Amino acid sequence: RIKKATNRFPAGSADAIALANENQRRLLVLNDGSSGQNPNPTPYIGSGNTVRAGDTVVGNLVGILDQGPINTSSPATLDYRLHPTETPAFTRTNPRTPAPAAVGGNVKVASFNVLNYFNGNGSGGGFPTSRGASSAAEFERQRTKIIGALSALDADVVGLMEIENDGHGAQSAIQDLVNGLNAAMGAGTYAVVPDPANGTGSDEIKVALIYKPAKVSRVGASLSDPAAINNRPPLAQTFAALNGEKFSVVVNHFKSKSCSDAAGADLDQGDGQGCYNARRIDQARQLLAFIGQVRTAAGDDDVVVIGDLNAYGKEDPVAQLTQAGFIDQLAAREANPYSYVFDGETGYLDHALTSASLNSQLAGVGHWHINADEPSFIDYNLEFKQPACAACEPDLYSATPYRSSDHDPVIVGLQLVRKLNGTAGRDTLAGTPGDDLISGGDGADTLTGGAGADTFVYRSLREAGDTITDFVPGTDRLHLGALLASLGYTGTQPLADGYLKLVSTPAGTSVQIDADGSAGSAVARPLVLLKGVAASSLDAARDIIVAP
Repeated sequence: RIKKATNRFPAGSADAIALANENQRRLLVLNDGSSGQNPNPTPYIGSGNTVRAGDTVVGNLVGILDQGPINTSSPATLDYRLHPTETPAFTRTNPRTPAPAAVGGNVKVASFNVLNYFNGNGSGGGFPTSRGASSAAEFERQRTKIIGALSALDADVVGLMEIENDGHGAQSAIQDLVNGLNAAMGAGTYAVVPDPANGTGSDEIKVALIYKPAKVSRVGASLSDPAAINNRPPLAQTFAALNGEKFSVVVNHFKSKSCSDAAGADLDQGDGQGCYNARRIDQARQLLAFIGQVRTAAGDDDVVVIGDLNAYGKEDPVAQLTQAGFIDQLAAREANPYSYVFDGETGYLDHALTSASLNSQLAGVGHWHINADEPSFIDYNLEFKQPACAACEPDLYSATPYRSSDHDPVIVGLQLVRKLNGTAGRDTLAGTPGDDLISGGDGADTLTGGAGADTFVYRSLREAGDTITDFVPGTDRLHLGALLASLGYTGTQPLADGYLKLVSTPAGTSVQIDADGSAGSAVARPLVLLKGVAASSLDAARDIIVAP
C-alpha cells in the first residue's frame, strides 16, 4: 500500500522526499468512465457491498492508459488513469474485523472522531444543522453507526472529536450519544465528563470525554486550555482506577490541513505537511504547557494524550511532543499504523502518546480499521443515493460500525496496578477493589486481595508461612519467578520438575516449594496456604507465574 511519506519519515528529509516521489510514480487511478457521484451500477463493488482500501486485484489490469484529472479539486490533479477493457476483479485481502484487536490491560482508553455528531434541537427536530446530518432520518442512521462502533470498542474512557459544541445538558449532542450507548449497553454504563469551567471554545465542534463510572472515577474537575492558539481547546480529566491508581487523559483536535484562509507561515510549505503546520506546532507547544497544569492539579505524572492532531506520525507537531519526552505508542508498538486514507495514502492523524512514567504500564495499543479503508458511499448520508437520486446507486447503508466516520478509532490498554508491600514481620495486608500487586515480605502474613485480579509475589523462602484468604483461581495469580530463580531453577514446568507442589488440606491448598526438585533429597516445605481453594481448581499454567 502507499504510505504517506511524513507518516514514516520527518518532513523534508531525504527519505520523505524519496518516498513521496515513489508514491507519485506508483499511483494509478482506475477510471470508471463516469464523472457522476455514486453512479449506478456501483463500479468494482465487492462482497458486503464494499471494496476496501488494501484489497488486491485478481490477475492483470487490462485497459487503455491515459493521463488526466483524477479528482474534483480546482485545479484538478493530473495523473495516470486506466480505462479497463476487461472488468477488474478484487480479492478481499483486507477483511473487516467485527471488533478491535485486544490491547490487554485493566483500563481501556479510546479516541474517536465522530464526524460532526449534531443532534438538531435535541428533541428530534432542528435539522438541518450547520454540520453533520441534514435530517432526522440521516441523524438516526449516523447515530446507529456511531453507537455500534463505540459499543464494540467498549472502552472505559473515550475521547471524542467533532461533536457538537452545545454543552452537556439533557438536550446536548454528547448527552444524546451517552443516552444511546446506555440504551444499547445497559443503564448507567457511560457518563459525560462535564464541560470545564474555562469552557469549550467558540468553534461549532468540540472535544469531549465520556467514561464508565463502574470502572473509573473522576478525580477533580475537568480542565481546558482557552489559549487563543487553540482552535478547539484541549480537554483534560484525571481518573482513578478501582484500585486508586490515577491517570490523566487529554483529548485534542488540532487545526486541519485545509488551506482556507491560510496566509504567511500557515501556507503550504511544500514539504508534505499541508497548510497551518506552523499553527499546529504552536498548538503542540501550548499543549505541553497545559499538560504541566494537568499534572500539577492531579498530583500525578501519568498522562495519555489522544485525539486528532491533524499531523501524521513524523510531522513537526508530533515531534514537538516526542522531543519533550512523550512516547508515540502507535509508532512504537504497531507496524505501519494508520487511521486515515487520503488520495490512496495511508497514515495516522489519530494519536496515542503517553508520558514516560506510563510507558511500563501500557499493555497494548492499536487502531480499529472500520472507516478509513471503507468507501464513503456506504455512509449514513441519503443524498446521491436512490431514491433521492434516481440515476445514482442504490442505498448501500447498513446498521454497522463500518464507515461510521472517516477516521479509524484508537484504543489503548493500560495495566494500572496498586502495589502493597509488607514488612519483615507478621503483616495483615488488604488489597483494593481493583487489581493489586501484593508482597507480604518476610514472616507469616495474612493477605487479602479483595476484588479485582490480584497477583501475590514471592521472592524468597523466608517469606513462607503466609495465608491468602480469598485467592480466586482463574483471576488471581501467584508470582513465584524470583523465588524459583533464587533456587537456581531455570525451567518452565516447576510442577513437573518437582520444585512446586499443590497439596490439598482441610483448610485449602498448601503451595509448597522443594528447593532441589525431584532430583534432590530436600523435602517440600509450605510457602502459602490458599484458604478454601481446592487443589483441583488450580491450573498451574494459568494461576502461577514462573518467569522471573
